[in-house]
Amino acid sequence: MLSDPDISLKEKMSILEDLLKRPDEIKGRTEGSKVIILTVPPAEETNAVKDLKKALYDQAAYLDSSEILLKTLDEYGLENLKEDKEFYGKDYKESFLRMLLGSITEEIVKKSSEKTVVIHRIGILNGLLRLNQVIESITENMKFPLIVVYPGKRKDESLYFLNARHVTSIYRAEII
Repeated sequence: MLSDPDISLKEKMSILEDLLKRPDEIKGRTEGSKVIILTVPPAEETNAVKDLKKALYDQAAYLDSSEILLKTLDEYGLENLKEDKEFYGKDYKESFLRMLLGSITEEIVKKSSEKTVVIHRIGILNGLLRLNQVIESITENMKFPLIVVYPGKRKDESLYFLNARHVTSIYRAEII
């Protein structure tokens, strides 16, 4: 089910809080994923996360995508990435991207065993991973919902990352 894309953040927060009271309904509406995408204007992403922390208090765990990316890059090693580029050419990122997706999946699944998870700053993953890849990797393993703070807007059935740069379709998520 899609909400009106032109409603305010306050109205979106109200819809979100209502959805979280009935998490099993989310699963039925999203083909089993329990994923909610909260679209916010890119300039308001930080404020939206603050509002979520106020509204959900200790009912949610927060993951910053940029922290996961940096941690994974540190574990993989910049030298290793350079060697991969020399050896594999244009396909050099594949093993790093598998590791990155695995790290994100692991963090989400681990935290979702205890409470709802909010992931934000997903813009840093642009060009590396697609949101659908993350959703597919966690769908069967989620105990509690995942809220994705999405910096962009929705028009019809498509999401516009950063309000126009990239268009994506999300079919296994509740989009607010």
